[in-house]
Amino acid sequence: MIKFNVNFPYQNNNLKLNSKNPQDSSSKSNAKSVSFNGDTVVITQEKTLDKPGRKKYTLRDIFIPNFNKITQESRMTLSQGFKRLYFDYIPTKNHNIAEEYKTFSHAVYTAIIDAKKSDAKEIRFNAPNNDFSKIANSLGFEAVSSKELVLPEKSYDKVLKAAEDIVKSNIDELDGINQRAKKFEFSKVMPLLGLNTKPITLGPSGNIRIGENDSSMKDVQATLSMQDGKVFIQNTGKLQNKMRILGESYVDTEKSEIFHGDTIQLGDELYLFTYKDSKQPELRFLTIDQNGSMEILFPKGFYGFNFKQGSIGDCYFLSALKSLSINPKGVELLSRMIEPISNGEYKVTFPGFPKEDINVNIADLNQNGIKKAPLGVKILEDAFYKLRKRIQWTGTVSNPKNKQEWLTGGFGEEASHILTGGKYYTLDTIYKGKYFSSFKDTARRAPDIIKDLEDTLKYLKEEGNNFIITAKTGQWKEKLSVPQDFDEIIVSGHVYSVAKINPEERKLVIINPHDTSKAYWITYDVFFKYFDSLDAVKLKNTDKLYDE
Repeated sequence: MIKFNVNFPYQNNNLKLNSKNPQDSSSKSNAKSVSFNGDTVVITQEKTLDKPGRKKYTLRDIFIPNFNKITQESRMTLSQGFKRLYFDYIPTKNHNIAEEYKTFSHAVYTAIIDAKKSDAKEIRFNAPNNDFSKIANSLGFEAVSSKELVLPEKSYDKVLKAAEDIVKSNIDELDGINQRAKKFEFSKVMPLLGLNTKPITLGPSGNIRIGENDSSMKDVQATLSMQDGKVFIQNTGKLQNKMRILGESYVDTEKSEIFHGDTIQLGDELYLFTYKDSKQPELRFLTIDQNGSMEILFPKGFYGFNFKQGSIGDCYFLSALKSLSINPKGVELLSRMIEPISNGEYKVTFPGFPKEDINVNIADLNQNGIKKAPLGVKILEDAFYKLRKRIQWTGTVSNPKNKQEWLTGGFGEEASHILTGGKYYTLDTIYKGKYFSSFKDTARRAPDIIKDLEDTLKYLKEEGNNFIITAKTGQWKEKLSVPQDFDEIIVSGHVYSVAKINPEERKLVIINPHDTSKAYWITYDVFFKYFDSLDAVKLKNTDKLYDE
């Protein structure tokens, strides 16, 4: 069945620190946590009491999303001895030392509280490596041997205060992260009700009111109308140079046809026009762009842009990015990731990692990267590389030394989480701890997986734009008999965008990042034979964001 992975809820700016007594043995799940109006992120969690005088804790770094390749959990064990408290710590994997310092401080805080309540005269710490010997020493522990350190009772209060300050600063930092993440909250969507029977006027004084709080929008007015199933826009306001369809000329007093996925500039605001499956035209606010930088980054708009993967093995990221670009909700997130700083330099913030702002200079873009792509897509690829390097998140290359090696290898669901901040679901071919190269191969041992797949695909179709979807082909030990029509698109160990699903006809559309201008219908049978993973990330719920 579908495996569920939870991400951290960066949503509401209403933080408080709830402390419960870690010595209370009547409960097996006492915690120190940060609350977000009902959603909780655990900082320290007491997991088990496996024997008298011994406790095991899990510590979760509140700044690292939940990836397969990066664990956010550390482990600590406290054992009572004669007037001593023994403290063991197992750090996270693939985690930089600056973040470990913060998480370890939580562990020290918990250990001192425990020692004071149990009247232990000293805490003995077995450092897992030299880095932690140095961290413990900087906090006030004294070296006994190369790995063992001791904290005497006289130093408890001083070290406790230092650790407590770090705990509080972490909460303050999370508050700042939450504020930065607010720019990715979804906007209200404006259904253009009645457009099929009468024209609709956009603008501060129109049927659809926009730009009411921006004086530069006061002279904006656009009229939309329908004729023979086509939608047209014309400029009926005074700002002749402040209304255009990105990639086209300025909209003037003559009617111009607009299409599903067009990005429309109205004054300093950018909107996405959608009119497709629902046959209900609507506008989705994207971002404010006073300097025209978005047209430099995405000359033809944000929806459905195309590119060709370069020699870097980052198909997982590019497929997630393509899936994002063909989803109206994803386009809204995409339009707010890049912010111009100065001429040629941009700041990128990913919704799934709002802690990190990443600067990219277009002069430094790697020539081996993505080809025939809008500048904005090249910037996002470079920012993703810098993020992976910054947090030491490696792919399939050990000890990577350059951009190509840092980006080689990854998972579509992890990249999708970075790009959206959404929760991800994975259906794969690992059965009883063993990997199989395709869903069809797995079905020989677990027949229910095919029904699970078909049910999942039907569900994703019904959910429509609430998900972005990727899929990966298996690692084939020998070349399979790939149908001639698919020789160029079905590649072993490769991630694809899933653009459409048709459960009734049992087929779906996949897009290869090698050339995203081409989309291919394949049958469920072909999909089951060659693919080993279906990954979907759920975007935030926007059902209540429509205007009444």
